[in-house]
Amino acid sequence: MQLSIFAQPIESQLKWLKSVGMEIQNEEAAFLFLERNGLYRLSHYYKHYFKTPKSEQFKEGTNFEKIVTIYNCDHAIRHWILDEIEHIELYIRQFINSSMVAAYGPYWIEREELFEERYLFEKNLRHLSKDYIRNDEDFIQAERDNIPGSLPPSWIALEVSSFGTLSSLFDNLKSSKEKNKIAKHFGINEKYFSSWIHSLSHVRNQAAHFTRLWNDTFNVHISIPKTATFKWLNNTHFADNRVYAYLCVIAYIRNIMDKNWDAGEDLKRILSICEEANEKAYGFPFDWTEEPIWSI
Repeated sequence: MQLSIFAQPIESQLKWLKSVGMEIQNEEAAFLFLERNGLYRLSHYYKHYFKTPKSEQFKEGTNFEKIVTIYNCDHAIRHWILDEIEHIELYIRQFINSSMVAAYGPYWIEREELFEERYLFEKNLRHLSKDYIRNDEDFIQAERDNIPGSLPPSWIALEVSSFGTLSSLFDNLKSSKEKNKIAKHFGINEKYFSSWIHSLSHVRNQAAHFTRLWNDTFNVHISIPKTATFKWLNNTHFADNRVYAYLCVIAYIRNIMDKNWDAGEDLKRILSICEEANEKAYGFPFDWTEEPIWSI
């Protein structure tokens, strides 16, 4: 593809799309879509419909509206992920912190003897301190005035830290009764739980930055156990770096948090109206809706 096409006016971009074989049923709607989203962003989707990766010629029957349907499906799934991970992040943060405070006190995140690697311990403290100092919310400013020192009690420091920092803190904890208890609460061992919160932090960031999920893989592989204490999967033979693997972990944790959780039905609805996206492109097995974690 000529790199200069992305710098051309939208009228020229539409003309180019048609010249390489894309059907456009409603040019006015297509113009508005490109005006709001850009051709370069859409190219991450339509490139999969070239006859060959370098051909710059679309397969017969490729139309603009179909690509937009896939694009919109991706948008809906990203929002579903962000909404569900918000609940999960808050729950995991609270559970980890309350467990560690009960065992080691309100400043456990500053106790080096609890952690494996000194480098990661110091790196996490720097991140926590930076997030705390630069936060301008009223309640944090009041805490900085009232509590001297670089870091406040852990429930305050973690309130303004990232999911990634929380993941790194847990992963660097030495194996202990408390760490095992935290993982066991979720029906898995420490290794799997560390992988899960690291991976969920990753997919959250990907979704928040509008990354394409459709027909893509992640650099971070999420560990999928064959069994778990709570409602889990019968079939665990699928790619651990595709969207479906992450969605399964989200559903598993949300079912633990809320026995009446039914947002899985929302995901099914999204996919049912996005047939053009093809569930396989997200890594879904054909019988996924029959799995226990996706049933009400």
